[in-house]
Amino acid sequence: MHLSLHASSIPDTTNLLNATLTLRIREVGTPWASTTNLQFTAQWLHALTNAIPLSGEGQLVCDRVDAGSATAREVRLKTHLVTAPKSAARHADASWAGWAWLEPYILDWDARLTEVRSPELAAQEVTGGGSWHAPDLLLTNLVARLEQRQLAAYSALNVATRILKLKFSSDLDPHALAPLLAQSAAAWLAPFTWEQPPEINGALSLALPPWTNRPPDWRADLLSSIQLNGDCNLAHGLTYRDVTFSTARSHVLYSNGVWRLPDLTLTQREGRIEAALEADQRTKDFSLRIHSTVDVRELRPALGQGAHNVLDLFTFTVPPVLEADAHGRWDDLQSIGVQGRASLTNFTFREQAISGVQTVIHYTNRLVHFISPRVQRGAGQATADAVVADFNGQKVYLTNAYSTVEPMVIARVIGADVARAIEPYRFDQPPVAYVHGIVPMHGEDDADLHFDLAGGPFNWWRFHVPEVSAHVHWLGQHVRLGGMKMQFYGGRAQGDAGFDFHPGGPTDYHFAVTATNADLQALMADLFTRTNHLRGALSGTLIVTNANTTSLQTWNGFGNLQLQDGLIWDIPIFGVFSDVLNGMYPGLGSSRPSAGTCTFGITDGVIRSSDVDIRSTFVRLQYRGSVDFEGRVQAKVQAGLLRDVSLVGPVVSTVFWPVSKLFEYKVSGTLGEPKAEPVFLIPKVMLLPFQMPFHPFRTLKGLLPEDLGASRTNTPALTPPKGP
Repeated sequence: MHLSLHASSIPDTTNLLNATLTLRIREVGTPWASTTNLQFTAQWLHALTNAIPLSGEGQLVCDRVDAGSATAREVRLKTHLVTAPKSAARHADASWAGWAWLEPYILDWDARLTEVRSPELAAQEVTGGGSWHAPDLLLTNLVARLEQRQLAAYSALNVATRILKLKFSSDLDPHALAPLLAQSAAAWLAPFTWEQPPEINGALSLALPPWTNRPPDWRADLLSSIQLNGDCNLAHGLTYRDVTFSTARSHVLYSNGVWRLPDLTLTQREGRIEAALEADQRTKDFSLRIHSTVDVRELRPALGQGAHNVLDLFTFTVPPVLEADAHGRWDDLQSIGVQGRASLTNFTFREQAISGVQTVIHYTNRLVHFISPRVQRGAGQATADAVVADFNGQKVYLTNAYSTVEPMVIARVIGADVARAIEPYRFDQPPVAYVHGIVPMHGEDDADLHFDLAGGPFNWWRFHVPEVSAHVHWLGQHVRLGGMKMQFYGGRAQGDAGFDFHPGGPTDYHFAVTATNADLQALMADLFTRTNHLRGALSGTLIVTNANTTSLQTWNGFGNLQLQDGLIWDIPIFGVFSDVLNGMYPGLGSSRPSAGTCTFGITDGVIRSSDVDIRSTFVRLQYRGSVDFEGRVQAKVQAGLLRDVSLVGPVVSTVFWPVSKLFEYKVSGTLGEPKAEPVFLIPKVMLLPFQMPFHPFRTLKGLLPEDLGASRTNTPALTPPKGP
């Protein structure tokens, strides 16, 4: 150590000295710090009656300062001290504590530290200055430079009022300052990253606790006194939990424990979020106003798995427009309420293209209210007075919904199971639908939904009708179809049906339908997809009391049919006698029936009737037997000749009674290829007396061997439909 001290009196004064001091130490070690090449120089004016100099200045320079956890390559400190005039007012009192001792003095200083290192911070250089002029302690021009960036600050402390004011600006990476922050603040900051650090400017003020007699709750008083007014501007890429924004900026205000971000703006490539946030850190209450035009799918990484599942159902060509006001407590989801509007354009949901959606949204207590939602898809639209999603009860409530959107689109939006259930029922043009009731979010047990449908053309299986209307009630695992009315092949039809679903198993169902004056030719053309020469008006009732979807062999029920002014010989099973009867007399086997009737029962998919009665002027056919849904026939048929001829019919029928017995046959095979065998094996020659008067040559030709069941070689086979 080298110490040089010089003091000399001042001429013409007493008790005053001029002093200079030079101190050099190569190495210094203390329990608190160590350094090398320490050099201190000072010049001052000293009164012999006071230990503190009256005025002076000094400079400290040292290398390799090591204070345990913090180090610096070089430290430089300059100070300047003067004594305030004796005439200056004195304000210090006991509340100043130790500051009162410094009141008579005025002090300035400048400092510079290079290559400062600590576990919390690393800086290439820290510079600053300050002053003390009672009652104000100032820190001026504090600048910390870290990796070509810097933090600048200015502070002023009034020791009488204990008010500390701080102004600052920074373009440092905030992560570099994270070790200096509270643990909660550092955790909040951790998910944020940026291409270039934000620019931060602000002013902070707070009231320090008393210098003496500090109260037990002084920390709460300190926090309540903090006031902050600043702004943050990030111009080059912000990422939060893998969600990227191009820019971000906002003013930041804090007072009385309340944070405010009045103009938060986040931009992306194709949209932006504008928000105003207010949050009370004491009560945890918050309010948020937001306007967004970003693709919400871009926010997916920052949201929970539940939100992921929902957002994955959407794709957007145009970002949605969302406006919302939210309020509540951020630590209590049950308390959060939201009011807002949503407008979506040209997007898909579950791969279904939607032209537009507009709605008002209210959310509270895990209930989402969509007020007056409107949906557009092409020329179709769907509306409702309200749609309520109850996440407590896991249900969706529809009120006065109306739709002209294709049913399959709505079904696919609801889910794949519903789409598969209604896929066989198709409308060429979207029907008008009125809907209300309850849709469960999971499963079907809690469903209670009513549909009123009207529209057409409508297609199911092989049926095509121009118009249909019905009321549908979906209740749990049951669907009831009531009040069904339709135009039916030139006539009318009405009926009802019921379906009982068993998850993982077949569906039980029943139905009843009544048709009147249906055009037989058009109906059979749809059922068997070929041209025909059938004529007539068909009416009847079909009631299936129970069945299930495993097969048509589960059908049980009954019904009846009536045919007016019909021509049915083109159906092979009814035309088995046409050639023979026509051979007896032209037109006898193809005369137009005036009426046909039957009643029937269905047991295990087999239709049985004992009273099929087909009447024409010259012949009357009576069937009794069965046919199944594979088209297999087991029946007996008898032809009565000329029985229904006016006046003479009964007499002629009696005369020709033996012929009627000759035309009693067993019919087997299928509807399309029936095989007929006579019940009574009487040789064809027995028919000569009845045929010769009409066609002698044709009668002789008919004696040649021929298979009656295959005689209609030009009649195409009638293949029974394979239906549900």
